[in-house]
Amino acid sequence: MTGPSSLRLAAWLLLAASPALLSMEVGPLSVSWAAAGGGLVLLGLGAIRLTRGRWLSAPFLMLLLSTAGMAAGLLIDGHLQGRETLSGLCLSVPGSFHANLLRHWDILRATHLAMLAGGMGTVAAIEARHHLASSVRCRKAVCGRMGFNLMCNGAMLGGMLLGSWLGPALASRFQWAWGMPSMISMMVVGMVWGMAGSMSLYRLAYALLDARPAGRPLRGPI
Repeated sequence: MTGPSSLRLAAWLLLAASPALLSMEVGPLSVSWAAAGGGLVLLGLGAIRLTRGRWLSAPFLMLLLSTAGMAAGLLIDGHLQGRETLSGLCLSVPGSFHANLLRHWDILRATHLAMLAGGMGTVAAIEARHHLASSVRCRKAVCGRMGFNLMCNGAMLGGMLLGSWLGPALASRFQWAWGMPSMISMMVVGMVWGMAGSMSLYRLAYALLDARPAGRPLRGPI
């Protein structure tokens, strides 16, 4: 297997294992949740692959950096809040999506902020790679990439919250135990599918506007 192929395989395996790996920070994850989380992440990566057209591109880099940020933030929250407080978050009675958002912001603040910081780091990595000049056209390209990056980060954050909100219903449906490890797993799944959803919406909007030159494949700003 060639170097680039090995790198792509390693990135996909790392992302697929991320629900179980991040959950280990707060406790053991059941086999059922690990399999479900890994499978849903792989499906989400496949959806991103269909919209992006390349196996390892900026969206995958954003996911890797966001996952790393989420892991670092989770360690900080665990130290500041304590295991008991984190466990109480997922054991509280599910309320509205807004109430869930407020609880997460209060207890998992570093987790969400570090995830966003990791995603925004994608812009810096891309700009360092391209070495864009400071012309008007290039500044517009930079703004376009940053705007799309912000949209993707917002979608990933929303997906994390949605995953943790819908997790208890999924646990009840399949009679799986629900706890902090499984909630973290669903947050990772939601983050990946948030990215997949934002990529699909961007492609749809780009196609409807028909802004691309004839014969040029659809490509995002990142």
